[in-house]
Amino acid sequence: MPISRQEILGIVEFDWFAIDTVGEVALCSSAGFGEIPEIVLQQCSLADSPIQHLHRLIALMPEIGSHRAEGRGPGACREWPSLGNRGVYVYDWKHYSGPYERIIVPDVPVRADALCSEILASLRPVTISQFAFASCRSFRGADLGFV
Repeated sequence: MPISRQEILGIVEFDWFAIDTVGEVALCSSAGFGEIPEIVLQQCSLADSPIQHLHRLIALMPEIGSHRAEGRGPGACREWPSLGNRGVYVYDWKHYSGPYERIIVPDVPVRADALCSEILASLRPVTISQFAFASCRSFRGADLGFV
């Protein structure tokens, strides 16, 4: 059953994955208030959201490099640096008002076409064709046409 925005607004941390114009991967952490593409909400239930697979994803993906933190950094979230070491960018929604701000930059970004189909299926990524994560420090859903 698809998820409604009302089910997650301010209550549930609902994170989603994206692929950019060059095929690199990012986790977008909604912080309970962030803009989420409708296609992501339609693809899964709360019990099977992409973030439910995060620990398994980290276990399956090998470390391919290091990462650097930007802005306010990952705080106490240990999974985000682990994702960076596996080549995944991390964006975090600035509470209440946005935008999504890049907080983890991998030294060696992973491309979606290098991931096995099982991993891609669990991520359920949305394609962002407006920019590359390497050059985008922040964005809003309105910039991408999904709000």
